[in-house]
Amino acid sequence: MASDANLTVCADPAALAETAANLIVDAATDAVRERGRFTLCLAGGETPRATYARLALPAFSERMRWDRTWVFFGDERAVPPEHPESNYRMAYETLLSRVPIPPTQIFRMRAEHADAEAAAAAYAATLAEALGTRRGELPRFDLVLLGLCSPGLRCSAKSSAPSPPCTSRPHRSRSG
Repeated sequence: MASDANLTVCADPAALAETAANLIVDAATDAVRERGRFTLCLAGGETPRATYARLALPAFSERMRWDRTWVFFGDERAVPPEHPESNYRMAYETLLSRVPIPPTQIFRMRAEHADAEAAAAAYAATLAEALGTRRGELPRFDLVLLGLCSPGLRCSAKSSAPSPPCTSRPHRSRSG
């Protein structure tokens, strides 16, 4: 698979949010034109908050085809959706409740479920159904947002804790 990777360095968090919001709108426009829909996998934590807030502004939201956008989550903390640490809550409050996306096109993880394995299996089934993947295939999104750790926070790449085993199904982070 060829890559057209670019590295963009932004002067500050506000510039990052502006740049990211523009890139998301561009990716959405291309995906809808080419495939009829846009599949977006959101990140959690603090890094994307300003980008989501920017996307909710009319200058950006009016350029998005929300009726042709499907939203998924790349990670979630093991808390209910109304909990202050919930990635879904942050995305809902800053973006999803402020744009005209059909609720049936928002697919949150049920990470509050007591059985993490069952929750992961259920989300894998949700992804397969929504994205049309078959057993053994990995889901493909038009755009996957990845969060960045702030200085002083422990990122999984820097962690001395063992990472969960690599599997072909979603899993819930143990460390949140």
